Amino acid sequence: MTEKTLEIGDAARILGISTEAVRKRIKRGSLKAQKNDDGQWLIIMDEERVASLQREYGPELAPADAASVAASLSLVRSSAAVEEALRDEVDVLRDEITFMRDEVSRLQTVILSLTQHIKLLEAPRPEQPQLSWWQRLKNRVLHRQPQAA
Repeated sequence: MTEKTLEIGDAARILGISTEAVRKRIKRGSLKAQKNDDGQWLIIMDEERVASLQREYGPELAPADAASVAASLSLVRSSAAVEEALRDEVDVLRDEITFMRDEVSRLQTVILSLTQHIKLLEAPRPEQPQLSWWQRLKNRVLHRQPQAA
């Protein structure tokens, strides 16, 4: 059994998935891969599998433009390929759920802290208007009691 090494982009076109999905499969270990001297990932695939995929999708591999990718995805794929795509989507959704739970917890803590601080605040006292010197003088004159004679 001979093996063929492919770059991530070529492997993605052959498999009919995105390059990000190929990277996730490498991380999970469902695709065999190794790094080359430049630090780039090379996907190791069985030549027979590559040939069968090329027969299924055409001799030029799966096309890379959006319309062709959509057409390729509409083709019937094996249940393993569909399962891998769904696992990739589940991983993304789990990451989002974890982020949202952490964010909700943080916001609940902030709200609790703010409500406790509001209870500590005193109600504002009604302020008496500051009178100018002439208004104070006028009030004294008007409120002065007449002196008994």
